[in-house]
Amino acid sequence: MVYFVKVKALTEFFMEKRIEYGGLLEIYGSLLTPRQEECMRLFYVEDVTAPEIAAQTGVSRQAVHDALRSAENQLSLYEERIGALKMRRRMEEAGELIGSFLSTSDETALMRARALLDQEVTDIGV
Repeated sequence: MVYFVKVKALTEFFMEKRIEYGGLLEIYGSLLTPRQEECMRLFYVEDVTAPEIAAQTGVSRQAVHDALRSAENQLSLYEERIGALKMRRRMEEAGELIGSFLSTSDETALMRARALLDQEVTDIGV
């Protein structure tokens, strides 16, 4: 039972990481080197393993791992400083809450959407 719980937690961790870096790559990918962008796209979006990427691109597995780690660090730094992915997620959540309000007249959803939008305005310094 403990083994199953650990495998499930590890699987969830990797799925979250894949979603996170996929989103970061979509926003900031053009700021990476072409090799970093290609390695990240293949690994996080197309679910290609590092050895397969190495074979496809004609570089060593170590070069693929280095490109992935470097790109992950850069993308995380961009997000930390700019926050575009965080902003996009808040906007999507606010949109869903407004949609919920419009379909159900649930004022709680509208208040939560307003709070998200107010927080976004505060974060960007408007």
